[in-house]
Amino acid sequence: MKQKIENNDNYLFPSGLALIAGLTVFLFNSSIVGPTIQPDEGSYLAIAAAIAGFPNDFASSFHGGYSIFISLAFFVAETPQIIWGVVRAINATLFASSVLALFLLAKHFSPNCTLREKAVAVGVVSLYPAGVIMAGYSSSQVAFVPVFLFMLLSYLRAIHRERGSWMVLGVISGLLYWIHPTAAAPIIAIICGSFYIASKRNRYDLFVILLLTIISMVLLYKEGMNFIVQEHMSISGRSPNYHYPDAMEFLSPLFSLTGIKEVVARITGQIFYFSLGSVGLFWLGLFALTPTLFNEEKPSDNTLLQENAVAIFIWLALVGTMMMTALLFTWKIEAQRLDQWFYGRYVEGVIAPILLAGALNISNQKVLWAIPIAILCTWVFYSEIDSYSHVLRVNIPALWQDYFLHEQEVWGWLVAGVLLVFVVAMVPPSMRIMIVAAVFSFSNYLHIKAHVSSSVDAKNRSEEALAVRGQFAPGTCVGFDYSGVDSYNKYVFWMDFGFVLYDYQLQRTSYDHWLDSCNGPLFSYSDNVNRQNTDVYLRGTSPAEGPMVWGKRNI
Repeated sequence: MKQKIENNDNYLFPSGLALIAGLTVFLFNSSIVGPTIQPDEGSYLAIAAAIAGFPNDFASSFHGGYSIFISLAFFVAETPQIIWGVVRAINATLFASSVLALFLLAKHFSPNCTLREKAVAVGVVSLYPAGVIMAGYSSSQVAFVPVFLFMLLSYLRAIHRERGSWMVLGVISGLLYWIHPTAAAPIIAIICGSFYIASKRNRYDLFVILLLTIISMVLLYKEGMNFIVQEHMSISGRSPNYHYPDAMEFLSPLFSLTGIKEVVARITGQIFYFSLGSVGLFWLGLFALTPTLFNEEKPSDNTLLQENAVAIFIWLALVGTMMMTALLFTWKIEAQRLDQWFYGRYVEGVIAPILLAGALNISNQKVLWAIPIAILCTWVFYSEIDSYSHVLRVNIPALWQDYFLHEQEVWGWLVAGVLLVFVVAMVPPSMRIMIVAAVFSFSNYLHIKAHVSSSVDAKNRSEEALAVRGQFAPGTCVGFDYSGVDSYNKYVFWMDFGFVLYDYQLQRTSYDHWLDSCNGPLFSYSDNVNRQNTDVYLRGTSPAEGPMVWGKRNI
């Protein structure tokens, strides 16, 4: 009985910490009034609506795992505004589960640390901008991080246990693929790490169980859930908006010297970002997690076996995700925004354990390694950039320098980041963790402030869609003349309207099809629709050069 009470106490504190963190993040993002990053947010919301029983015309190659979580919002709420509030609440809950998972991991990484030391480390890592600010977006990374962390926890549990634990690990690993295709890297990492364990324990049957479970989960998604959902997201009969390459296209940059150089440059760009964005925690964590990787251990040494297995998983997941990210943006010739040269958003799904290990070892002077590594990486990736456009900050949320040194760009960001890392290395350990926490908090403040403003702009763009919602009943057919969508800005309106009119039959259509088949209005970028038919009239015009709204006099 005493042991049971102690175990309950062990979970009481981290559960309370997670609850407080979730509520705080929800409040921080409470002023964000809607989705802003299209097509990402709009696609995940559209999938969630389809899961909840609202057919639409937004079929795409976005994965639906995260949408399963937020589909609850479409079940319990009836207006876009309330749905968005529930989505943010679900995001905050997922964030809280990440905090709980981090605390449980801290007990594995540093079992001899005090409760206070673990709580401080978890608190600082939870402040890392990607987690806090992404809770204000309807983005797959919100679900990817906690599932990845519980995947690692299940891995640690399975190392010393039997069949059931390996099946659970396989289910969670497969679920990660449901959320985002970059899960391929952690899945390969878990397979390699598990094979290492199997070879040391001479238990290949457990490895086979894991492999078969992962394959079953992936097939269940590709041939089951994804197929069913896509059928409910193609009401116009038009082709889905696929945006991922096939395997050969994805790997094509590796078939030329120019492509390889660009892939390497983008990987070094990511390393530059994580070295400075984490204020050196990234390298402290990697050094802390891999001290015994190349040691010869006895199979019976369970502690050493676990450390090596974790190191193999962490390194392969990290390098694999970086490689996938670099390949994707090298393949996309148009990916010339500056943030796409050191894109962090995908890789931030797998670095939480690394940052945690770094925070638990904050007193280590190896934080200084971040400086020469960042300088070298800057020289490598910046020498490959021929031209670039603006920065989309949601992809590099930890880089606070951009807000103050935007004109100075990469070299100015480098100098500011290097100076900060140097300061952290020179102060006492107790101050280091405070400085890192302050930097993360400041980055969160800057991003959320800008995000609130952009979300208001996005809501204003949707005023004509909101007018349609007030004048026509849910289920009404609403046309969108997709032939006029010839730029990203025009495409954004299509995605914005999709969320506002989630329970309408909003669909891509031609003027003739709308005239014959739709009982609601038409959104079109053409200003002469009424010249083709005198019964068609202009109902309104969207702001910010959005589409005009046309109606038929008989409806």
